[in-house]
Amino acid sequence: MTTAQYIEGRLGELAQHKQHFERLFYFLEEEELFFIPEGEQWSAIECIEHINNVNEVYLGQLTKVCQLDQASQTQDLPLSWFQRKAYQWMSPLNKPGAMKVPAPKALQPRRMRDEKLKISAQKVMENFISDLGQIERILRIIPESPELRKTKVISALPPVRIKALTALQLNRSTHRTSSRTSGTNFKRGPITQGVPTTQSRPHISHEGCIKKTPSLCEARGFFSG
Repeated sequence: MTTAQYIEGRLGELAQHKQHFERLFYFLEEEELFFIPEGEQWSAIECIEHINNVNEVYLGQLTKVCQLDQASQTQDLPLSWFQRKAYQWMSPLNKPGAMKVPAPKALQPRRMRDEKLKISAQKVMENFISDLGQIERILRIIPESPELRKTKVISALPPVRIKALTALQLNRSTHRTSSRTSGTNFKRGPITQGVPTTQSRPHISHEGCIKKTPSLCEARGFFSG
């Protein structure tokens, strides 16, 4: 596989699922966002909160990887057996090779950890949209460079050191949750969490992800004047 093919494929996935979330969630009322459909454990906004929790583990680390000084550029992107399997494991559950992985408590919606904790739907959505933009920037940088791909980060579960490219293969909660919510009827119902507060998780700064060797940045259009 070439680097360009990998990046194009992953960015295509990201764009597709972004459109799905826009179509499914943007026009829901707050009562609908907090409504838990029959047979489900999480509301629509809690599905997105879970994605944000997973992104919080990886995006800060991957942003720092993007800022490393030494980064050459190659046209080929060889994937290891584990990296290919990781991609399959975290695919939507209706795809071959997908694996159902229960979300660890630390990554579950905060209501599952403590019913007294409240969330703001607006803040959850703001963090989600911001993270999608950061993922796109990261996908345009790390796969280009062998040095960046091999840089180690800490995984979400279990907390072990893995390559940055492996982390990109594993961090596909957006795709899996998109598939999971397809066809789900988030009809209006009672708010199960009470009145949400305006608190949100500390959000990572997205400045500096584009700092890379000039040849790599210019190839991806990050230094435009």
